[in-house]
Amino acid sequence: MPVQRIRVASASRGQWTITVERTDDVVTSLYPSREAAIAAGTDLAKRDKIELLILGRDGRVRARKCFGDDLREEREVAVRSI
Repeated sequence: MPVQRIRVASASRGQWTITVERTDDVVTSLYPSREAAIAAGTDLAKRDKIELLILGRDGRVRARKCFGDDLREEREVAVRSI
């Protein structure tokens, strides 16, 4: 599986990014809000059945969602206020 994880992180001027980390490259997309970035990142993570990391403005992991082969049970780990 080439895609390993997706990160949602704060960018400049109130915007948020989604970074798709692959074994051979990294692709970043820009979104106007945290909510839009999380929604798009969740869709991608579910599609690729991989991990989604949501980082706060301070760069720390605030939430981790794992979408494995068994999508009937989404796991959320380390959920904190963002």
